[in-house]
Amino acid sequence: MDAFEAVVGEILHREGYWVQSPYRVALTKQEKLAIGRPSSPRWELDIVAYKASSNRVLIVECKSYLDSPGVRLSGFDGSNPKVANRYKLFNDATLRHVVQHRMIRQMSEAGL
Repeated sequence: MDAFEAVVGEILHREGYWVQSPYRVALTKQEKLAIGRPSSPRWELDIVAYKASSNRVLIVECKSYLDSPGVRLSGFDGSNPKVANRYKLFNDATLRHVVQHRMIRQMSEAGL
């Protein structure tokens, strides 16, 4: 975990969230094929946070851009596919669906 992830995790913790950072999602062979990445290693989420009082789960990808212009809308609105590739989980609906469902199953099986 890097310093920026630690800061974000602490903010979420103070807001009443249980925080796990990083969280690795072990995809099955079939899931890897479904997302078009048959040799993909475990998918790593920067932060997974859960708040029992609202039954809310957050998946947080932390991007710290020291010495850069930062995150731009063009990474998410479809106008710049090259930049959008940096944010695969947020721009690829199939990938997001597969990772989220595997994460939920994995956490349930672990009793979390």
